[in-house]
Amino acid sequence: MASLLPKSTYTFKNLTEDELNKGKIFEFYCDSMQEGLHILRYLEEYNKNLIAIKRGYIGISKFATIYNIDGNIYTFVVSSYYHNGELPRGVRRVIKKLDKPDVVIYSKETDEIICGIENTETAFVGNATWQRQGRVISFLKEEIPFIFIAYYTKRDKSQNTIRRPDSLFPLSFFALTISYKTPAVLCLYEHSDPMQNILDKDGNHPIDMRVSTFQYVLSIIKYGKKSYNTLADLKKCFADMKAYYSEESGKVKDKALPSKTMNILRSNNLENEIIYRLTTNNSNFPFFIVDNINEINKSNLFKWNPVTRKDFIVNNKRVGISDYLFNKIGNDIDFYEIENNCPVGITFQTNKLIDRLNEIKVRDDYFWDDSLDETKPTLITIIKLTKNGELTLPDPYNGRISAYVELYKQSFGKVNNIILLMDHSNENEYNPDDAKGQKIFKSINDYATILVDRDFNDFDKNCDIVNKDKRNKYEETTTEDNVTCFFETILNYEKIVPSFINPPCSSWSDLRLYPTSRFLYIDRNEERPDIAYYWNNHTSICYYVGESKDYYTGFKKDIMYEKEIMKINNLTNKIKEELKDLKIEYKKFILFKGTEKDAQLLINDIKDGKKSRVDYIVVIEEGNFDNYDIKMSVLEV
Repeated sequence: MASLLPKSTYTFKNLTEDELNKGKIFEFYCDSMQEGLHILRYLEEYNKNLIAIKRGYIGISKFATIYNIDGNIYTFVVSSYYHNGELPRGVRRVIKKLDKPDVVIYSKETDEIICGIENTETAFVGNATWQRQGRVISFLKEEIPFIFIAYYTKRDKSQNTIRRPDSLFPLSFFALTISYKTPAVLCLYEHSDPMQNILDKDGNHPIDMRVSTFQYVLSIIKYGKKSYNTLADLKKCFADMKAYYSEESGKVKDKALPSKTMNILRSNNLENEIIYRLTTNNSNFPFFIVDNINEINKSNLFKWNPVTRKDFIVNNKRVGISDYLFNKIGNDIDFYEIENNCPVGITFQTNKLIDRLNEIKVRDDYFWDDSLDETKPTLITIIKLTKNGELTLPDPYNGRISAYVELYKQSFGKVNNIILLMDHSNENEYNPDDAKGQKIFKSINDYATILVDRDFNDFDKNCDIVNKDKRNKYEETTTEDNVTCFFETILNYEKIVPSFINPPCSSWSDLRLYPTSRFLYIDRNEERPDIAYYWNNHTSICYYVGESKDYYTGFKKDIMYEKEIMKINNLTNKIKEELKDLKIEYKKFILFKGTEKDAQLLINDIKDGKKSRVDYIVVIEEGNFDNYDIKMSVLEV
């Protein structure tokens, strides 16, 4: 029988307090341990002076690496946000502001956050482009650098097209950097599947921005986020971003933003300009403000046409937003946009808008709070919270609210913002108080002047529910992610590259079909197991597909067990079909934290025919043993 791993037993001693307290200590607080470990690997890959002295565990839910960096000792500890003791106050406060990123790097020595990092593998389609922007902005407001990592291009399976972030996206990072005098770094790189990439107009591959980005991250770890020593590395990041923006900027019409904005962002000296503005004491906010709002040249903007699709039901008829909105407030109020089909429009006729809304209130008996500042331009931000009557869409709109308000503020200074809920109506009723349990209300609290439904009924935008801490007490607990991640570290130790790790940092849809260069793409809503990997151990060639749980009880119930086996079987069959021309064995395994006695109980049930067959059971055990603290055993069935 093929082996699951080179060894049947792996044992480890926890790192001691003496080992962990040497040198400078940095905590990687993560939504998932995997995300933190992926960032740690990027740091090692792109900084050759980062030499690992020792790696080890602090239980299976924390992983530490001790480095020699230019002759000095540094310790990086990766752990999950919610499951490993109380967070430092500063970390907890920032991640509760609007939204939490994938990784927060925190200096224990200086008691400060070094940077926030978001690592996404989603295609830049629709709401996905902007949904994480709230995380960027919440960190910049606290003067904490933020890194956003993504693919240059990714296939949109729903439309079978390859998508890339449009030029307005990197533009927003430049603008935010200047506004908040804090670096917002966009880090793009190619997908490992050539079929998902687009070469530039000369047939060249784009710059791998991870090189400059992770040199910058290491520099702020070494010198601090405000040190002048980091500026050379930061300048390289902005130069890479400019190269992408320059490639894409030809697609941005001069009317997309005021010419003053476009001229600066298209300058050859852009990265030097941004570094200059980061290091001077001059106020940068708002930076691109026009000289006189009342004399703005309207030809520098598009007329607003927010949505062309007829997505909304009004009086039993399907209508588009623009038809409905402009018929409601009148076509004689001019609205403009910074890009075609923008979900946010701006008018400089706030006085006229206030009068019209008051007319609507009196005529149709709508409740309206006329709290708009008539001296400021007014935005209308269109959002949805529901799909088929269910509250399912708040997350993507959460980032959109902050992203577009910040972009408009770059050009026009302070603005009013009417947030218009298109789906709160007689045709699609839901309880607004239930909606207030969604994190989108943090963005609404920060960015809405007025929150109204599509019939201009005003209701309270403030929400106390989302600001309360609903979590249990901070306790060290084991999660399924911890178990999966522990197994992944064993694969890395054995130099076995997984085809797929789920969840969460490896893409939810991309499985590398080793030993080929092809990929298998899994539907987003399809249930799938946690681990798949290919291993040629020189005596047999095998694909292993497995499912993990936090504890033995996760596999104890027959119904739950059979559901997990079905997921393993479905993925195994897909891989078999894709690689049917290759001579490969296929093996199934399950993985959990428990004891070998627990594993033997499952083996007995499998052999007695009470449970479906797997080939291996892997059990991770923690305790105070004579020669080790953690033991992972592979048991054949």
